[in-house]
Amino acid sequence: MKKMRKGTAVLLLLLSLCVPVVDVSADVGNELTECTVEYIARDGETETLLARETYRAPAGRTVNVPHREFDNYIKEAGQDMTLPVTADGKAEKKIYYTRLFYDRITFRTEGSYIPPIYGCAGEDVSDAVSAVEEPVRQGYIFKGWDRELPDVMPEGDYVLNAVWEPGESQYTVLR
Repeated sequence: MKKMRKGTAVLLLLLSLCVPVVDVSADVGNELTECTVEYIARDGETETLLARETYRAPAGRTVNVPHREFDNYIKEAGQDMTLPVTADGKAEKKIYYTRLFYDRITFRTEGSYIPPIYGCAGEDVSDAVSAVEEPVRQGYIFKGWDRELPDVMPEGDYVLNAVWEPGESQYTVLR
């Protein structure tokens, strides 16, 4: 096995110490200060904090802000993902995300179509739920839903399946 050069060994050591959060390639002697990144969901005019993370990085440097994944959200395009780190430790960056879809109540009927009810978790949907008509399926009698119809919008996709009982049918035999 060949001997490793001193420069290569130092580079490998530095790579093993790298934190994947920010690019901290700085000159030796720079003081590390705190910087904060807030990940914010925008929904119309409402903003909701998804996460807040505090990192340490060299003062006076510009560092790369890490991209985060959040269920049901996508990062808004075109945002500057760098953060100038200030010596006072008050550097802050806000990264904005957009909701992919809203919470909804979905109706599976195997018969007539009932459109989903959309909203936000915790929102009163009793009026919309009470306006839902019973589904129709030829040759069957609708017995209800497999789950309770909610008055408040649940989080995520709340699926209701129609429960059916075979009905009576009349046939005419032609000869």
